[in-house]
Amino acid sequence: MDGSALIVFGVTGLLGIVSVLLPIARRIQMPYTFLLALLGVALGVMLSDTMMSEASAGDFVAALRSVGMSGDTLLNLFLPPLLFAAGLTINVRRMMDDFAPIVLLAVVGVIFCTAIVGVSIYFTAEMGLLAALLIGAIVSTTDTAAVVAVFRDIGAPQRLSILVEGESLFNDAAAIAIFAILISLLTGTSQNPVALGIGLFFQGLIGGIIVGYLFGRLVCWLIGVLQDAAVTEITLTVSLAYLSYLIANEYLNVSGVIACVVAAMVMGTDGRTRVSPNSWEALKTTWRQLDFWATSLIFVLAAMYSPLVLRDAVMSDFWLLLVLIAATLAARAFIIFGFMPVLSYCKLAEPVSGAYNAVLWWGGLRGAVTVALALAASETPYLTPEVQRMVLVSSIGYVLFTLFFKAPTLRPLMKIVDLNLLSPQQKLIQTRILQVSRDNIRQRLKDIAEETGMTGSMDDMALFQQDETPAEPIDPKILSSQEIVNVGLISLATRENELYLELYSRGILDRRMTDIMRAHAGRLIDAVKSNGLDGYNEVSDKFLQPSRYLNTALWLQRRFGFTRFLTDQLADQFEALLIAEIALRELRRVSIANIQALVGPKVASSLDDVLERRLSAVRGSLRALDIQYADYAKALRTQYFEKLALGFEESEYKQRFEQSLIDGEVYRTLEDNREQRSRALKRRPSLDLGLQLTQMLKRVPLFHKFSESEIGKIARVLRPYLALPGQAIVSQGETGDAMYFIASGDAVVMLEAGTVPLKKGDYFGEMALLNDQPRNATVMSTGYSNLLVLQRADFERVLKANRKMAEEIEATAQARSASNMAAATDTGASHLR
Repeated sequence: MDGSALIVFGVTGLLGIVSVLLPIARRIQMPYTFLLALLGVALGVMLSDTMMSEASAGDFVAALRSVGMSGDTLLNLFLPPLLFAAGLTINVRRMMDDFAPIVLLAVVGVIFCTAIVGVSIYFTAEMGLLAALLIGAIVSTTDTAAVVAVFRDIGAPQRLSILVEGESLFNDAAAIAIFAILISLLTGTSQNPVALGIGLFFQGLIGGIIVGYLFGRLVCWLIGVLQDAAVTEITLTVSLAYLSYLIANEYLNVSGVIACVVAAMVMGTDGRTRVSPNSWEALKTTWRQLDFWATSLIFVLAAMYSPLVLRDAVMSDFWLLLVLIAATLAARAFIIFGFMPVLSYCKLAEPVSGAYNAVLWWGGLRGAVTVALALAASETPYLTPEVQRMVLVSSIGYVLFTLFFKAPTLRPLMKIVDLNLLSPQQKLIQTRILQVSRDNIRQRLKDIAEETGMTGSMDDMALFQQDETPAEPIDPKILSSQEIVNVGLISLATRENELYLELYSRGILDRRMTDIMRAHAGRLIDAVKSNGLDGYNEVSDKFLQPSRYLNTALWLQRRFGFTRFLTDQLADQFEALLIAEIALRELRRVSIANIQALVGPKVASSLDDVLERRLSAVRGSLRALDIQYADYAKALRTQYFEKLALGFEESEYKQRFEQSLIDGEVYRTLEDNREQRSRALKRRPSLDLGLQLTQMLKRVPLFHKFSESEIGKIARVLRPYLALPGQAIVSQGETGDAMYFIASGDAVVMLEAGTVPLKKGDYFGEMALLNDQPRNATVMSTGYSNLLVLQRADFERVLKANRKMAEEIEATAQARSASNMAAATDTGASHLR
């Protein structure tokens, strides 16, 4: 074979071999990467055997020798798909809930590991500090994919899995960024390498985020323009992965790793809303395949180098490896056992059990990225040949230690800490589910047998020879009432998660809203696992409160007058509440009846009360939006029913086609017409916040007496302000700095003796400005209220320029002051300063 044929032969041969390893790994319960490394070492031993000639071993050995790659080639070819696949599938919205602890764990963990390992090697080997730190950066990357998979298998909280996935993803990015910085420092002549290193790190981090975001948004825009071109969409994402990585690295001198990860996250959040559900599934399948190929090949090819590297190792290298192992384990222990409790204490993360911490610590496996970085470091001319050899030997030796010693002992460790066993509650639930399922199957089979006259044929079935006594609800002597309630709550939250997926598959929800709602359901499950019913109620109540995105949007509107972001956030909240109402009604209608067989009628009734409480709260929040934005509420509900009708229409057409009542051409015509109408419904109705100044002024009777020119002058100093339900617009005792006009909505003055309602057209806050006194009461918005704000400095100028307005406001203030004095000893009713 010629050169190109040998390369193709070698790569495809390796892919064929590694494909067989995956089911073997599952069967023997070993990490897949362990078998890949074992294969790579075996092949490396075979290739390094000088006695084995190509003639005796055949073309395959020659093909493997021709596939050899440098460290830079391994990184440039295989790292982008690995990073992009991980960033594409991670739940970004759930990760953002714990963004601070994830970033802190990753960045602090990498820096600490780099420092501890570097200093330890510097004092035990004849090596410069920068070279020693380089080894620390190389071995600080972790491969926690196997640990995350095991956590999911044993039912660990989803939040913990996301913490580990996010930490691992940014861990790689931070380690490679530090590696690049140290290489740059080795080649430079800076008099202040620490300051230079810090500057390069933040330059690479911030620049990588910007480049990745811009590239991701560009591709998302292109996908939206192309519309339903699945093959093109998938190809664009492959280009996005490589171009974001390479352009950031080679042309812009920022972190290509971070650029690639951020681009994938943008694609995973914004891009998935621009493609159809079928196209998105095809895209995910493609990236799972690319991830499998890249993971398999980079592990095997990297491991093939180890026999050649370790062949020339000397005794001092093994002592260095022992130091490296001790230092990395100590650094990982500090992060897991020292830093994680601090995060929990500071309320930045939920507490993590000692068993999970132990597995996380021991599960800090190293892999192909470490080998690729070591190869890249060994090729730099700024290290002496001896240092290059020590970097390779120590790094690859540590990778082999983690893969051949830590990985196989991971499951035994889990047995020691009892993470491989079902809890007594889980065993009991498993038995109960099995009993209920068998009861249902028996009844269905009996019904079918009676209809077909085949009752006698079931007598010999093993299922009917078992005890047919209906299963009793869970015994409260074995599980406490609270534990039984928790079982029901988790079942309901899991079903709620499935309902959102069903709404998405029927075209009623887009991918972005599906992610928002599923993230909420996931938080409910985690809250029940950590804090039972109280946690469930806490998360339910928090769902109704303004999110940090909405609060940010409100701040931007009030500070700078930006309304676009606020409009989007309120529309999101409106849609989320509407979908939550639909899901909760469905849960009460169907799921409570089904769950009664599991937890019993008494607990099922209490769970129904919990859902009723949630539903009432959601409906209350929806009513507040309905009152203020009635037209939008009507349009959104109409769109929902139109989407629902299109889903039913799709089912009808498919059923008629499968029954051969219509031919393929008619079916395609009907579907094309339906999909055209479906695309028209992808964009939700526009929401008008009603914050246009001229329109708001017309709603306040005080301004009806002014001419258009006078209103125009007043409008220049007024500022629109949106108040949310339950928000304190002004508070008792604070210094008055503005007065407020209610253009729409309602508010209430909170007094010790009661409340005074304020409606559209009313104004308040003028007395504090006229009398220069603190506020004498709190005003609370009872719904979504549009207000006009007049600041103190503008207040004085407006009153001087508009005597009619000044006279009316002063008269109102005098009347309120007199009313306050007269009513102080009677009802306590007063208006606000």
